[in-house]
Amino acid sequence: MIAIRGHRRDYDRLKESGLDGWGYDDVLPYFKRMESSWRGSDAFHGDSGPVEISLMDRADMLFEPLREATIAAGYGATDDPNGAIQEGISRMEATIGRGRRSSAARAYLRAAMHRKNLTIATRARTLRILIENKKAIGLEYETPDGVQK
Repeated sequence: MIAIRGHRRDYDRLKESGLDGWGYDDVLPYFKRMESSWRGSDAFHGDSGPVEISLMDRADMLFEPLREATIAAGYGATDDPNGAIQEGISRMEATIGRGRRSSAARAYLRAAMHRKNLTIATRARTLRILIENKKAIGLEYETPDGVQK
């Protein structure tokens, strides 16, 4: 449930290796669009997406003494692990909203469950993507009842 995106440098390395569209500046708009951050909307965060992001801030977590010891040992600190400065100790954020995990199923599937072109299968293993005219049109998958399309 930790809400951490990965480091800017990692995405930029993907782009440098030839994966156009995977640099940090390319993927940041998608991160912002997916989240409803407790921070609100800013250069690094969104405030109206389906995945709720909250601060893990409890007194029993002993964060302040740990932060002080980390800084005293010569390491950095940041107020936002998904912001401009990603290195250093920080309070973590979680994909939790209103006391519940903001899972992919809750954030995305629940809203789409009424769609006629969506089948949700449990205990299923995807075998292949069905492509027609260069467009994905479905899946072939296996369940305990056999292969399905």
